[in-house]
Amino acid sequence: MESDPNTFDFYTTDPVQHAYSFITDSLKYPHADTRQIAKKALEISNKCLEAWLLLAQSYQKFPQARTTYLKGIEVAREQDTTSTLLQLLYGLGELYYRHGHPESAIETILELLPLDESDPCNAREILTLSYLQQEDFIKAHACATHSSYDDSLSSRVAQAYIAFRTEIPWWTPDQMDQLDDELLGRTTWQWMHEQCNSLKRLYRQINHANPFFAAFMLNPHAQSIETPTTIESKHASEALHVTKLHHDLWHNQELPIKLLEEFPWTNPTKSQIKAADKPILLETIQQLEKHRDAQRSAAEKDYLQNRDLY
Repeated sequence: MESDPNTFDFYTTDPVQHAYSFITDSLKYPHADTRQIAKKALEISNKCLEAWLLLAQSYQKFPQARTTYLKGIEVAREQDTTSTLLQLLYGLGELYYRHGHPESAIETILELLPLDESDPCNAREILTLSYLQQEDFIKAHACATHSSYDDSLSSRVAQAYIAFRTEIPWWTPDQMDQLDDELLGRTTWQWMHEQCNSLKRLYRQINHANPFFAAFMLNPHAQSIETPTTIESKHASEALHVTKLHHDLWHNQELPIKLLEEFPWTNPTKSQIKAADKPILLETIQQLEKHRDAQRSAAEKDYLQNRDLY
C-alpha cells in the first residue's frame, strides 16, 4: 500500500526529521521538560543535532554537559552542518570558561571562528574573557577590538577593564590620599584623575549603549538574578547578560566602582522602560536594598564592638 504524501507516516519518514518534529511539537507546551524531550528525540535518531544541542544546554551546570557537547560536535562534523556546529562549539567554549578552564575555552573558540568570520554566535566575547582570565591583555585587546565585535556592549566593557588594568597603577583612592609626592608639579591624585579620563569616556559609551548596565554592575548579587530567555539589544536583558559574563573581572576592583558612583549617569525615564525590563530591574533594586541593609547592620555591629557595648 502506498503512503499518502499529505499525512505523517512514521515508517516512511526520515528518523532525523521525525526526531526534529518531535522536539518542535513538544516544546510548544509551556512547562515542557527539555532534557527528557531531547533524550526521547535521540532515541528516535541519535543523528538529530537539535536534540544534542538541547540536551547539552539542559546540562549546562552539570559535568554531563561536556560529554554531550563533544558527542553533538562529532555528529555535526559528520553531517557537515556549520550552523549547529557553531552553536555547539560556542556552548562548549562558554562551558569551559564558566568552569574556570580558559585554555580549553580558547582552544574551542579558536576552532569555531574560522567557520564563520562574521562570528554570528559572538564567540569573541568568550575568547576575550578567557584571555583576560589568563591576564593576556595584548591578545584580549586584539580580540575585543575586532571589527565583528568592537561595537558591542561587551567589547566596551572589556576594553574599559583592559584600560584599567594596564594604564592605571594598582593604587586605591585611600592610598592616593596618603601620598605626598608630586609628578611634574601635579599631585598624584590629580595625575590619577587625568589617567582615568579615557576610562570615563568608555563608561560614557557603555551607558549610552545600555543605560541599565550601571545598575547591574553596582549590584554585588547580579549573578543570582535569572537571565531572561530572550536577550534584547540595548535593554535590561542584555545588560544583565553582559554583567554576569564580566562580573568576576570587576567585583573586586574598587576604582571602577567609585568612577561609576561619581560619574553623572543619565537614567531612562519610566516611559522608556519596557514592560519586559521591569521584573529584572525590580529584582536588582530589591537585592541592592538587602545589600545596603546588611552593610548598615555590619557597620552598626562594628561600632558597638568598638564602644564595648555589644
